[in-house]
Amino acid sequence: MESQNEEAKFSQHNEREWAVATALFQECHCTTGALTVGSLTGTVNEVLGRRGETYTLEPRAVGDVLRSLRLQTCKLGNLGRGLRITQQLTGQVHQLASDLGITRSDILNYQAVDAGYAGCLCKLCEIHGLLVREDGTKLRTVDPFKTLREKDSVGTGLYGKRIR
Repeated sequence: MESQNEEAKFSQHNEREWAVATALFQECHCTTGALTVGSLTGTVNEVLGRRGETYTLEPRAVGDVLRSLRLQTCKLGNLGRGLRITQQLTGQVHQLASDLGITRSDILNYQAVDAGYAGCLCKLCEIHGLLVREDGTKLRTVDPFKTLREKDSVGTGLYGKRIR
């Protein structure tokens, strides 16, 4: 059964939906505000290239895939069509990643994954169990605000000055 699961997961890597969902998952971790379909298309084509695919997608095809994934684009003023990066959308994208078997290791540099790191802490990735390598090993995260919280708890401010 496990070999069939791996084969099914491998075949997903060739599907347009998987590539778009992976690119959107990646963008949700580094983009704020809004994401145009054109910009997302560039990331989709990078994902396809990393997987060894020789074809690329056009923005219209990416828009069609977004609709098939039940994600509706909207007009972003003079930027064109795209998605507003909201907490709701980010939650949907993480659920979609979980459903398709996409993990943080799919969007990270292989050297970071080999070293066991997933980058900055993402509570949604943690909740959905996405902080793992392909073999199931849990990846470590870095909390960039931890040192600030620790300093504040001992009575120092942002710049290490003692608070009176």
